Amino acid sequence: MNVPARISIGLVPTNMAEAMRLAEMMATAKLVPSALQKSPADCLMVIQQAIRWDMDPFAVAQECSVIQGKLMHSGKLVAAVVNARGNLTNRLSFSYEGEGDNRTITVTGHLQGEASPRTVDVRLADAKTSNKVWQTQPDQQLMYHGTRVWARRHTPELMLGVYSEEEFDEPKKPPRKYDLQTGEITESAVADEQAPLTLAPSTADAAPKSASSPREVGAALLLDQLAMEAAKRGTDVFNGFYRKRTVAERAIISKNSKELHRVMAEADAELEQEI
Repeated sequence: MNVPARISIGLVPTNMAEAMRLAEMMATAKLVPSALQKSPADCLMVIQQAIRWDMDPFAVAQECSVIQGKLMHSGKLVAAVVNARGNLTNRLSFSYEGEGDNRTITVTGHLQGEASPRTVDVRLADAKTSNKVWQTQPDQQLMYHGTRVWARRHTPELMLGVYSEEEFDEPKKPPRKYDLQTGEITESAVADEQAPLTLAPSTADAAPKSASSPREVGAALLLDQLAMEAAKRGTDVFNGFYRKRTVAERAIISKNSKELHRVMAEADAELEQEI
């Protein structure tokens, strides 16, 4: 199979000196997002990420935002990166089934050198947040979310340090009761959705399988990184992140519960001082 030659898109610095000069210029631009203006150091972070992806730093900057002190990347940008730099034989493909909360997207990508494509399935009820865009454009948002899930599972090297706002978004009023220990939705759950979460795995949880490949080990490490980033933003943010994890993912996160509790306590203390 003939693989197309890698093409650089836009102006990409070739060394640190060029990147720093470009960061100074970007910080003075009026058309970059306001959070990046007058902040060369933050601009340099965006430029460094663009260099990793071999993409135009200004194009990447337009798809970035800062939420509660954290750099976020849009779903559109993640999709573009996976298609352009994901080592795929063809672009990701998407298929939908079902309606309402049971609407499900299947994301398919075929990595070069592999005989079979890789897929992930994401259900709307498991992905949507309180953001109104999920009501007006559910299929589009499901596509962005599914792409991000596919990339984190199958090309984690592209997603290191890359987060989106919805990964830490917590719906204020969940539509139904659910068991905070297992994540199972049930009308008779006695735990209130506002109650603090415990990181200890439920005794009913099946023990997670040991990672048997470097890719699985990388996925577990990335999950630990995401959990730590959420903990650094306080208990409320971490709870929103933790509620969206599967039982197996919660078991992995809980292995580091002592450190996560410590980080959350420090973050909560800092937030109280700022109020």
